[in-house]
Amino acid sequence: MKNLLLSIFLLLSINSFSQKVTYKDLIGTSWILNDTTESLVMGLKFVDSSHLIQTFSAPKVNMSVSDTPNYLLDLSYNPVLIHITGVSGEQRKINYMWLVKIDGNILKFQGDESGEIPAKWIDKETIQNTATMSKVK
Repeated sequence: MKNLLLSIFLLLSINSFSQKVTYKDLIGTSWILNDTTESLVMGLKFVDSSHLIQTFSAPKVNMSVSDTPNYLLDLSYNPVLIHITGVSGEQRKINYMWLVKIDGNILKFQGDESGEIPAKWIDKETIQNTATMSKVK
C-alpha cells in the first residue's frame, strides 16, 4: 500500500513540475544553452508559429553559425513533440525532439538527429540525452 501511494505521489509531482508547451509559450521568446563541457553556446529564438532562429557559437575557437529552420509543435503527444525542418546542403532534414517546459523559464529537449521520432522521454536525464535551455530575459 505504501508503495502504491508513493508511486501515485511521484507521478503527480513529476507532472506538476513540467508543463505542456504551447505556441503561445514560445513565440517571441529566446532561449540559451551553455554547454560548458564542449564550450558551446546554442540559442533559439522562436520568431512566430513556424519560424525559429538557431545560433551556435564556440567562443574558444571564434566560430559562429546561424540557421533559420521551420518548426511545428505536435500537441497530440505528451510531452509535446517538436519537428524542426531545415536544409543541410541540398537535402531537407527533419529532426524530432520531445519538449517540456519547467517553471516557465526552462525548456528541456530530448531527441537526436536520426530523423526518427524518439521512443519516449528518458526519465534519467543526463547531459548526453537532455538539452536544458534557459529563457533569455
